[in-house]
Amino acid sequence: MSYYWSDALIFIDRAPFSLAEMREGAAAELAARERIGIDAPDLEAMAISEMGDAVTVSFPWSQRVRGAEGNETTESYHETDVWYRRSSAWKLIAIHLVALVH
Repeated sequence: MSYYWSDALIFIDRAPFSLAEMREGAAAELAARERIGIDAPDLEAMAISEMGDAVTVSFPWSQRVRGAEGNETTESYHETDVWYRRSSAWKLIAIHLVALVH
């Protein structure tokens, strides 16, 4: 997660997280479930807006996971990322991730 600024704003399903909290949550999720695959959109399916030292990227994606009992599920999300350039380095300054319900 070196591509995040240490003071990044992170919202997952309307709840704010610090970078440390997101790392802990990701580690716990990976320990509880096996990620089988990720379906990322083509570049054409992404909404990209650039202005000076900021870029916003918004896109849908999904992942297939296998739970501890062996059941497989597909989870769909919509993510918006804000990249910001500081001292010639581009990193994520904000992320908003929402689970989509089918």
